[in-house]
Amino acid sequence: MAAADGTQTEQLRAELDGLAGQLAERTAQLHAVRHITAALSSKTDLDEILRSTLTSCLQAVKANAGSLLLYDEREAVLQFRFVVGEAAPILTGKTLDPQHGIAGEVFRTGAPKITEDVTQDKSHYQGIDAMTHYQTKNMVTVPIKSINGEPVGVMQILNKEGVGFFDENDIDTLMI
Repeated sequence: MAAADGTQTEQLRAELDGLAGQLAERTAQLHAVRHITAALSSKTDLDEILRSTLTSCLQAVKANAGSLLLYDEREAVLQFRFVVGEAAPILTGKTLDPQHGIAGEVFRTGAPKITEDVTQDKSHYQGIDAMTHYQTKNMVTVPIKSINGEPVGVMQILNKEGVGFFDENDIDTLMI
């Protein structure tokens, strides 16, 4: 009987730990939404709004670098419009062919993508890491769409801090 009570207690504790984790994720999402909403209402410059949004997203999912790539219709390229991290001076303004790389894949398909190990993903364009001397380990890439659902770019968030990888909760947070 005591063993059954101990097992039941362990199950309840595990369930409670799981619920606490879910609550922490939702709290982080709400914090990100509040921060982005505050940025949107306090700034009138689109560039500052986008930069602030990117920074808030990095904080919300606990990552150390990221970029917003916007589609330039005239040139038919994805352009690194905003970059947060040590590679910012090198990458800002550079362009990518939307037919290549993970960013291009997410832009074309409109589906977010988690890449746990970029060295194992054949679509990862390693030229960016070579150019910037930054080592991308893992990333999450989400589409950026206009109000009517048209693709306008992608957001890439790099290198989850601590132990672990990006997950569906991170995608949910970034898609907000």
